[in-house]
Amino acid sequence: MSLKIKKEGETVKKQVLLVFVAVVLMVSAGLVGCAKEVAPPVAPPVAPPVAPPVAPPVAPPVAPFEVTWKVSFNSMIFKGNWSGDMMEAWRDEVEERTNGAVKMDFYWPGQLPYKGPDALGVIEDHLVDVSELLTSKTGGFEPIMDQSYEFFMFNNYAEAKAGLETVVLPHFLPKFAKHNAVVLMAGASGGATQWFSKKPVTKMSDMEGIVCRAYSKATADMVTAWGCVPVTVAIVDLYTALQTGVAQAVVTSYNTATDVKFWETLDYATEVSWMQPPLSAMIVNVDAWEELPADIQMIVRDVCTKYSQIWWKEMMRTQAGLVDMLVENGMTILQLEPGERDKLKEATAAPMWKTYLDGSGDDGVALMKDLEKLLGRDILNKIEGY
Repeated sequence: MSLKIKKEGETVKKQVLLVFVAVVLMVSAGLVGCAKEVAPPVAPPVAPPVAPPVAPPVAPPVAPFEVTWKVSFNSMIFKGNWSGDMMEAWRDEVEERTNGAVKMDFYWPGQLPYKGPDALGVIEDHLVDVSELLTSKTGGFEPIMDQSYEFFMFNNYAEAKAGLETVVLPHFLPKFAKHNAVVLMAGASGGATQWFSKKPVTKMSDMEGIVCRAYSKATADMVTAWGCVPVTVAIVDLYTALQTGVAQAVVTSYNTATDVKFWETLDYATEVSWMQPPLSAMIVNVDAWEELPADIQMIVRDVCTKYSQIWWKEMMRTQAGLVDMLVENGMTILQLEPGERDKLKEATAAPMWKTYLDGSGDDGVALMKDLEKLLGRDILNKIEGY
């Protein structure tokens, strides 16, 4: 009985041990299985490769702006005279300041078939890009520009400069625009106008019957009132006309007298100073002007403003030297006898002003009124009908 119980106890112990081992084995097997079921660690997501930045499209290279203006001189500006030297300096400074964007080819008087009275039409038709314009020669195009308003109007250079810059030029600008012209700069190429002849003249009666060169209807009317016979001759033909006797006298400035070497054909100069210098300008065709980029226009304007003042200063500075040149080359400078200038003025001033106003109408009247305000003296009251 006891043995059986002992054996049964051992059997129980063995069964318990077997169960324990089985449990351990099962647990072990389960742990292993679990370990096999655990997912491996997940790597962080990898961003897809980024394409290199694309450079913006490159515009094709822009060719630098460059233009060459054809410039015509036709009246007072010659190569080698003071105004020609000034224009060459102006051209050089424009080319330098614009870094070569604006260049100019100069054509001096006689090199192109255009003369002073043609200047507005040549610019309007864009036959050249830039032209010298002596306004006293353009009355046929625009009556307000007829020179006769200036006869005995200004008493000295200071009055003339103020009148031309602050009154005359502003009144002319709309007329330039009508002919596709833009004013680059304005000044005066000649000084006060004198009398030059083969024979001595000191009084009005000495002029009777002399064939005198005129360069406009106004000057032709004036010398006719003085008793002369007018003949119209362009500046480029003047030397030949004097040499051949087609003209025996000239009313012009000391500038023209030296440019044309009057001492080779004439003997005398008489100081009349019947007119201070007329307005001169350099004008550009509007299409040629508007072709320039805005920044280039500003540079050109700046240079032109500078040379407008140089133009006036050089004109006034050179007058004494020009007289000396004429004397050194054998010409005699004469003065009018007392009272003779008043006779010349009486014969021409008011009648010429009336002719001017009759032709220019309201435009001319407005200009004259502004000159009255500037000069502080009556003008219109001296003109019959005004």
